[in-house]
Amino acid sequence: MNWGNLSSGLLGGVIGAVLATLGAWLIERALWARDNRKQEWRQLLDAVSEVESAIASFWSTGGTGSERVKDSLKALIGALNDRLFIADRDVVKLRGAVEAIRDEDLPLDVDAVWARQRCGEVRRIITDAARRNLGLGSPIHLSWKRRQKSL
Repeated sequence: MNWGNLSSGLLGGVIGAVLATLGAWLIERALWARDNRKQEWRQLLDAVSEVESAIASFWSTGGTGSERVKDSLKALIGALNDRLFIADRDVVKLRGAVEAIRDEDLPLDVDAVWARQRCGEVRRIITDAARRNLGLGSPIHLSWKRRQKSL
């Protein structure tokens, strides 16, 4: 019996098993982190939808319900502050856009279209950042979209 061949075979098998386990764990962790990033982007979009709904309700009721608008903006800012997986320059940009909306007093003489445009800007920033963050806005993907628009 050749102990050298046996030990190198066993060592190779153990190393292979360890590497396979480590690779599977790394893949699982990457998928877990991506799922969490997706969930955080969804939560931000839900918070923007709530702000839009509160603003629409504010104008449709003749200016009542400003507390709902303030509360929904506060919730959106809170959601921006407690992101764990997507904290980057886009969240800072979003915070600035949201605080610009919050700092307005939402007077009734301002058109509701203004508020929808501001919320639309925030929604666009979120969706663009989410696409980049999740790898959905790759150059191949975007060039295909541009070609489709030009047809």
